[in-house]
Amino acid sequence: KYLIKDTFGHLTFASPHNHAEFEIILFTKGSGKVTIGFTDKELAFEEGDLILINPFEFHGGYYDADHPECSHQCLDFSVSVLEHPLTTMAKNLANSLLNQSIRCEHLFSHKEERYEELKQAFFDMYHAVSDDAEDDLLFFGGLFRFFSIVNSCGKIHTTPNSSVKDPNLDFIKQVLNYMEQHYTETIYTRDIAKELAYNKEHFCRLFKSHFATSFTTYLTQFRIEKAKSLLLQESSTKVAELCGFSSQSNFAKSFRAHVGITPAKYRKFVTGD
Repeated sequence: KYLIKDTFGHLTFASPHNHAEFEIILFTKGSGKVTIGFTDKELAFEEGDLILINPFEFHGGYYDADHPECSHQCLDFSVSVLEHPLTTMAKNLANSLLNQSIRCEHLFSHKEERYEELKQAFFDMYHAVSDDAEDDLLFFGGLFRFFSIVNSCGKIHTTPNSSVKDPNLDFIKQVLNYMEQHYTETIYTRDIAKELAYNKEHFCRLFKSHFATSFTTYLTQFRIEKAKSLLLQESSTKVAELCGFSSQSNFAKSFRAHVGITPAKYRKFVTGD
């Protein structure tokens, strides 16, 4: 991912956002901090560390500006892939992660026992989906091994008061599900507010309190994240259409504002062509 230097001199690699997928980040070069949740609390990471992001957790991150060389590998996937009919433990794990009755600890340090095993499990998953291998056996082997190691290391915990239904989580899920289904279309704030049975003003207040930004800004960020992967296979004009932008010029302008470079330069940066 391309890095943007903010007003504090930080090299941002992920603007604050959330999603339904489980996310694993391996930091291969550099150090920095990730923010998780809506507080100002930051979690420091070093080169080699793994960060685990649970479903629906608001998160972002940046590298320390005094490390000019920084990079990471990131893998997002739905925890529903754990739901094999013959794996009761894995199925329960998937359901519990989705309803937030359990959470994985966020940091797995490169200094911890079994780190090398966990990193290899991550690499198996990552290469199975990123090298055009389409190797299901390699991916699922790494997937089950990854969570087995995390669990055996005592890094999965029950969430306090998990038996209480969380209306905040319901709102977040409804919003993300709506955007996932409709981001390719023209969406106005009044559309999603009406769909979720809120008046526009109340919806905007709720959204700002849960996502720390406006719906319009977040929707653009959501579309940009979708566009990043599509740019590796499609033209900018096609990506603009697929991601719900009104025109190619509007897409290019929004992409540069959020990522710091044009779509063409981003494609060249990622592919090396």
